[in-house]
Amino acid sequence: MRAPPRILLACLLLGGCETLPPDMAGDTQLSGKIKITQGEKTSASNFSWTQTSGGFDAYFWGVMGAGTTRLYGDSETLAIESRDLRTSGPAEEILREQLGWSLPVELLLAWMRGVPETSMPVDKLQRNAEGVVESFEQRGWRLRLAEFDDAGGYRRLSAMSDDVAVLIVVGERRERGSLR
Repeated sequence: MRAPPRILLACLLLGGCETLPPDMAGDTQLSGKIKITQGEKTSASNFSWTQTSGGFDAYFWGVMGAGTTRLYGDSETLAIESRDLRTSGPAEEILREQLGWSLPVELLLAWMRGVPETSMPVDKLQRNAEGVVESFEQRGWRLRLAEFDDAGGYRRLSAMSDDVAVLIVVGERRERGSLR
């Protein structure tokens, strides 16, 4: 069974968690909108996402709350709950089974915080005058962050691979810890 497009969006963002470097520790709550384009198909969704050192819990929904999907888990396990689907298991395996797609799960938590994953090679890292990461490449993905708030948090994040483009627009952010 193929997952609905909103699950694809959620999985791209929320695939996993891992131990964070001390300067990235803390809880993060984001809400906003996400759009993903793969080939000629485009899907959009609203989201609310909470990340802690122990895992993540996220909700995705369409217009007027239609089609709410919950994703939660940690670096090892991903669970998906919606009206039509309930499944859990190893994150990479669930992504492949439900979406037919392999994603860099081990990198996603750092990316959502606006920085590259420190345990993997990084190319073309660029920072702005305040030292905040603006763009980088990692494992075949190109990330660009823009429209920073006073604390250095991004309002727009785009991630692109050869066949997928993702745009995240953050409407609200609450954090304990630092993005830098």
